[in-house]
Amino acid sequence: MIKKLKLILRLFIPPFVNECRKFVNRNNRITFKGKYTSWEEALIASKGGYDSPAILEKVKDASLKVKKGEAIFERDSVCFYEEDYRWPLLSSLLFIANINDSKLKVLDFGGSLGSFYNQHKKYMRGIKDLKWYIVEQENFVECGKSEFQSDVLRFKGTISECLKESSIDVVLLSSVIQYLQSPYSIISDIFNANPDFILIDRTPYINEDNDMIKNQHIPLSKGGGSYPSWFFSKEKFLSTFKEAGYECLIEFDCDEDFGVGDFKGMFFGKC
Repeated sequence: MIKKLKLILRLFIPPFVNECRKFVNRNNRITFKGKYTSWEEALIASKGGYDSPAILEKVKDASLKVKKGEAIFERDSVCFYEEDYRWPLLSSLLFIANINDSKLKVLDFGGSLGSFYNQHKKYMRGIKDLKWYIVEQENFVECGKSEFQSDVLRFKGTISECLKESSIDVVLLSSVIQYLQSPYSIISDIFNANPDFILIDRTPYINEDNDMIKNQHIPLSKGGGSYPSWFFSKEKFLSTFKEAGYECLIEFDCDEDFGVGDFKGMFFGKC
């Protein structure tokens, strides 16, 4: 009898509970609002920006905790104290290193102060020749060089500056390309760098003919502010890579779900 009662309750309680939880947490969730005709229009309607000095300070403080061993890794200025891995990306990187005789040179575009590297370095220690180049905003580069640079982890201001020092096996774009005013211009620069592989993660796509711009709103508990963000036409995005001679080897889902678009990861290789 009790078992049947539980089954009946499950049919009715979960939707109600979920709706209550959403209502309670409505001010603690990242949301995307608006539909803008241009990046400039979205920027005017936004609050703050990724070039804000306050953001760098938060990221720096969290990254220093990682450096001191007080946290395992940092992402978006938040410290994490338990291991967590993006297995599709990690396995892709290890695959590249394997076919390159244990050599791996990564250009991590928009890689902050080493977020992804610190999160996954445990599994990359066996790579004999590993170089991790982060291309970032000037203030991040200055901070990275003074506080976090090492024989493996390097900081550069531009893609071309990175290429002057070394050729690149793979370009990593993790939750970054959608926040650039001219994403296809940067993608073109990456194509010109001629890497054998390109890894993209935590990026939103829509099943429409054209890209869409919305504003991402961050709750106060996570720093606050709002920033423009692209939602890419998946067909258009894939066509751009195909025309440049890259094919999508694998596509994988991401944890992000904000009720708009599908956040995906993609592993591209030269055709």
